[in-house]
This record gives sequence, structure tokens and C-alpha cells, in this order.
Amino acid sequence: MTRLSQRDRGMLLAVAVTAALAYGATLTYDFVWDDIVLIRDRLRLYTVANLPRLLLSDFFSDGARGESSFFRPLIALSFFLDVKLWGLTPAGFHLTNVLAHVLVSLGVLRLAARVTGSEVGALSAGLLFAIHPAHSESVAFISGRTDVFATLFVLIAVLAHANAGQTAPRGWRATSLVAYVLAILSKEVAVVLPVLLVLYDVVIGGELTRCAGRRWRRAALRHAPYVLVLIAYAGLRRAVLAAAPESALPWADTMTRVLTTVKMAAWYAWIGLLPYPTILYYDVPLDHAPPGPVWWIAFLGLAVLVILTIWLLRRAPAAGFGAAWFWIALAPMLGGSVLAVPKPLMADRFLYLPTVGSTVLVGVIVARFVGVDLRQIRLRPRPAVGVAVVVVAYTVLTLWRNEDWHDPIRLTRRIVETSPEAPIPRLNLGLTQIVQGEIRAARANLEIAVRRAPDHPLVLVALGFTETFLGDREPGLRHAQRAYALAPDRPIVLNYLAEVYGRRGELDRAAAMLERSLRVDPEQVAPTMTLALVQHMLDRGEAALATADRGHALNERTRQDDLIVEKLTGEICRARCPARARVAWERYIGALRALPDASSPRIAGEITYAERQLAGLR
Repeated sequence: MTRLSQRDRGMLLAVAVTAALAYGATLTYDFVWDDIVLIRDRLRLYTVANLPRLLLSDFFSDGARGESSFFRPLIALSFFLDVKLWGLTPAGFHLTNVLAHVLVSLGVLRLAARVTGSEVGALSAGLLFAIHPAHSESVAFISGRTDVFATLFVLIAVLAHANAGQTAPRGWRATSLVAYVLAILSKEVAVVLPVLLVLYDVVIGGELTRCAGRRWRRAALRHAPYVLVLIAYAGLRRAVLAAAPESALPWADTMTRVLTTVKMAAWYAWIGLLPYPTILYYDVPLDHAPPGPVWWIAFLGLAVLVILTIWLLRRAPAAGFGAAWFWIALAPMLGGSVLAVPKPLMADRFLYLPTVGSTVLVGVIVARFVGVDLRQIRLRPRPAVGVAVVVVAYTVLTLWRNEDWHDPIRLTRRIVETSPEAPIPRLNLGLTQIVQGEIRAARANLEIAVRRAPDHPLVLVALGFTETFLGDREPGLRHAQRAYALAPDRPIVLNYLAEVYGRRGELDRAAAMLERSLRVDPEQVAPTMTLALVQHMLDRGEAALATADRGHALNERTRQDDLIVEKLTGEICRARCPARARVAWERYIGALRALPDASSPRIAGEITYAERQLAGLR
């Protein structure tokens, strides 16, 4: 390989610094959304002893059975390493995301340099990818790293494949194959790599015109190892996910799925180039036959883009390569929605790999109108100014969108703002408000959610809890029992139903629900401690202390909830073990005072209550 020139190093530095600055503020962000499930609540799995169980299981499971049909061991391994380095400090996890995004942006720069043959085009593509607003969900959201890692290794595989025609081809081909293995173990979307390699060979390498006879056979042999990797991956994935539950019914009939997916494809194309408006949660409206005017507009726009892609492949191969990359990389998401899956697949993070192609396409266009060499920019100032305006606008929009992922409360509120009629965002906001003690606001959101999803067990049981808490006990019990009938073995439903029974004074039933929940998932700290409290209230003193000890031991290992452990220990041990109760209340007060919002009325009230309990013991 030739050494990088000073200008090449300058371009690499410019793209790296831009990507880092665009997402530097995310180092102060918290765990949100799936981060809670995949990292914080699974801390007990991030041990060397549990590593095989963690890597060879469904991505969203606790290592026991399939739940999501996602197999992403490399991402699970990255979480494991982050936990070992940073504990549960979110900044470390965000740093991993930012560094990975910097590397991907540099990979786009190198790919664009090969495809466009232009310094200006390569720099434009790298900068545009680094600050693209559609990437906020992939980078600012820790669990979004699945797309970042997959894209990073896809780019390494493509660039190594392109270098295989130079010196030491075997080393480059081995690098490309290893990168493909890592990409496909990061996210399923990487299955498209063999197609992308064929696209590169045909459009950029000119294989279509040169490969005849033996050369066709050599090309087939060159791509065969990738197919073998894909076959081996499919076998491993099937073996690991063999215990996954059967899929739910498809989200719509076949014609509706096809029509809706066509409009989704058009929307993806729009967001890939003009990422506005901001939508954090897509509540996809279904398109039924015969489709309406909006669908026809989307279809015509999509048809124009597909025809343009075909035309570019023939007349302007570099631009056609970028456009075709976009559609190929998007194909798994669109194909998944057409298939009989439980829900349509739509999220901004799914654009991370496709926008490699669209930014390369923009790089080709910029090189055509601005110049090939960086020194030529001054000769064409107007197009250069236009590019600068787009870069600034994209940067501002990215910085604004990043803030949506700052913390769970901001995220849930913003999701409801952008998708006010969607039931799941209302549910998430309601659950957050319950934790914050905003029970009336939670009830209002859950009532909206239950109108849109009348058979969703978690929506029903959470609504039942808020109703019971606010004094509407009979409606609350009906909703909670309806949820139990729909999901009798779901721990969170059982835990909320136990709360409903407890607030009705039916402590035996509350204990039965908590015991059932802990049989399903024995490693829950809060339900274990709550069961200990219920046993204490039922005058089962020895059982309560034993259960509390089990909760303490579990929390020492998993660090799920120090606050609830100390508070409930203080309540349970007040009469039987005053010394232990004093220690628990002192730790509880100290932990409350250490909270960032310790001065808020809710936390201040808790501190006052705990101090009163401690004074009573003294």
C-alpha cells in the first residue's frame, strides 16, 4: 500500500474530528429504551462464567430461550467488554458508539475515494455521513450500535476485497472474510455483503465487460467463500434460536403488507437525503387496496428513483454504484416487512448502512459540480458554498436530534410528541411516570394507549395499577385481571397485579402473584423484596427475613436496585432486627441524597420519611 499523502491525512483528520464533535455530547447521556433491557437489567449475565450463555442465545433473552429471533453475539460481547471497563457508567458505552461511528465515517471516506476518484467527492461523502441526522438513533442510542458495528465491518470487508487485486491478495481476502464474519455476527443486515461485492466488481471493477470464460469462473470462486460463510451463519443461527417461540400472526394480509412496504421504501429514500421531519417511533399506517392518492405519489416517486438508479448504472457507474448500494442495503428491512412478521420494520437506524451508498452518490455529484481536486474548489465557489450550507444544516439538525436520546424521560416525552397516537410510546411514558410518582399523568397516557391497543397486557395491567392507586379499585382490578388472562406468565404483568391486590388489602393473593413471577424469573430484585414485605405484613417473620436475605444476595450480584433493597429492609427489620434496620435506613438516606434530583419534592419527601423512621429506631 502507498503511504498517505499530507492531504489524505488532513481529510481523514477532518472527517474523524467532525464525527467525534457531532456526537461528543452523547458521552453525558444515560441508558434509555432497550439499553435498560440489554445492559442494566442483564448485568448478572456479564460474567466470564455466563459468557458462553450470553453469546449463544437470543439477543434479547436472558440466555435461556429465544424472544426476538435476533442473533447478535458480537454486540453482546461488546456490552460485556464495556461492563468490564466501565461498570454501569453510560459514558463508557457511549464512547464505544462514538469511536465506532468515527471509524465508519473514515471507511466511507476511503470507499468514496475509490469510487469517485475525487478528493472533493470523498471528503464530501465522509463529512456528510459523519453528520447525517438519520444516524442519531444509531450512535446516540447505545443499543443502536448493532447497525454501526455491522456497517463498520461491511466497509472493511468491501475495502479489503477491493485491495485484494494489489499486493498480498490472500491477506486482503482473509481480512475481508473475517470482517464479513464479524459484520454478520453484529446484525443480520450484513447478509447483503456478497451482493455488494458483486456490485463493486461489476460497476467499479468492470467485471461485467471483462469476465468471460475462465474469468467468470475465477470471479465465482472469489465470491464463493462469502456464500459459505453465509451458509455456516444460517446454520449456527438456526441452532441457537431453535428454542425461539413461534412467531405471532403477520401484521396484515399479503396485499396490505406489499402496499405498505412500498410507501415505507419511498419514505426511507426521503429520509436518506432530506432527514426531516423527526420521528422517533414509527406507527406505520397501513395501506389497503385500492390505495389512496398519497400511496400513488409515493409509488411514482419510488419508481422514478429506481429507474434513475438503473440509468445511472449504465451511464454514470460511480453514481449508480452509490444509488444501488442504498437499495441493496435497504432490501433486508423491506423484505422483512413484506414477510409474515408480527410488525412492520421501520426505524431511522435501519438507514445507517444504506446511507453509505447515498452519501457516496452525493460525493460523486459534488465532485462533478465543485471539482475533483481540493485545490479546484476556489474555482467554483457557488457549488462549494451550497455544500457548506448543507453541512451546517445537517450538523445543527444532528445536534438537535441527539438530545432526544439524553435520558429516558426526555425520550419518552419526545416519542409521544412525534407519534401521539401510537400506543407503545404512551405505555412507555406511562411506566416512566409511574416510577416518578406522576400517577394521574400516567393514567391519562395509559387510557389513550388502551384505546389503541385494547388487548395489550402490559397496557392493561399498568392502567389497572394507576386506577387502583387513585381509588378506582373495581375498574383497576378488571383491567389487571384481563391482562393476567392474556399473559399469565409474564413477570411484569404478575408484579403489577400483585401491586393491585396489595393495595386492595388482599395480601395472600399479592404474595401468590409475586411467587409466580419469581418462579418464571427468579432473578428479580424488586419483586423479591416486595414479597419479603408482603410476608412481613402477613406475620410470616422468618419467611420475610429469608426472602429479604435472598433479595440482598441477588442485588449484590446484579446491582438492580439498591434503593428498594435498603428501604424495604428497613421496613421489614424494624421490629425484629433494629440494628439492621438502622443501617438500612442510613444507607437509604445516603443513596437518596446522592441522586442528581435529590432536591426535588418527591425525593425530599422520601428523605424526610426515612429520617423519621430512623429517628423512631433511635
